[in-house]
Amino acid sequence: MPADGSGKAERLTKPDPGTAHVPESWSPDGKWLLLSATKESDSRSIGFNVTALMLSLEDRKIVPVDDVRSTQPVNAAFSPDGKWIAYTTRPPGSVAQIYVRPFPPTDVIYQITRGTDKNAHHPFWSRDGRELYYIPAAGAFALVSVTTRPAFSFGDPVSLSRGPAGFFEGGPGNTRQNDAAADGRVLAITNANPSQQLGGAGQPQFQIVLNWFEELKARVPAK
Repeated sequence: MPADGSGKAERLTKPDPGTAHVPESWSPDGKWLLLSATKESDSRSIGFNVTALMLSLEDRKIVPVDDVRSTQPVNAAFSPDGKWIAYTTRPPGSVAQIYVRPFPPTDVIYQITRGTDKNAHHPFWSRDGRELYYIPAAGAFALVSVTTRPAFSFGDPVSLSRGPAGFFEGGPGNTRQNDAAADGRVLAITNANPSQQLGGAGQPQFQIVLNWFEELKARVPAK
């Protein structure tokens, strides 16, 4: 639905019974939406139950992203120029790794993480597309420098600070809950009690925002 509240919500997909569609990333030109399809798993079976899909906003057709199948959320993310997608896959009985491939997808696939980086997940790009962040098995974040021209290349992962107390990493079984700001800082969810952060002096707060849509219209005028 329009962010300014000027229209009604429009249904884009209709998954099969027992399957959930989860939106993950818009292409910068607004023509594509990356989403995942998660099927209800049988506790007695072990296999892939998450696949990556592409939804064309022009004709509303859904096509799979070939070979992107996983036992946990793929959390696919478009690069800022819309020419690359980063995602996670985890085969049955193995560990999760981060991959990058061109968009539209081709047979070219780059594995960003290595076997020692067990269960790496939640990839997301810096706003200039020069870095790719992700959450490793241990630590808050890791950063990989990326070059896309004249050819795709990437450096070794660099561990970043864990951040404030109460930082909430979000496990590989959850959808991504962090992003990169325009100034290069990382936005992340914390689950610490405010009283703990303020040395016991603070109290948890519940805030109500009034006239939110009016402020939104002022900040983002409708075309």
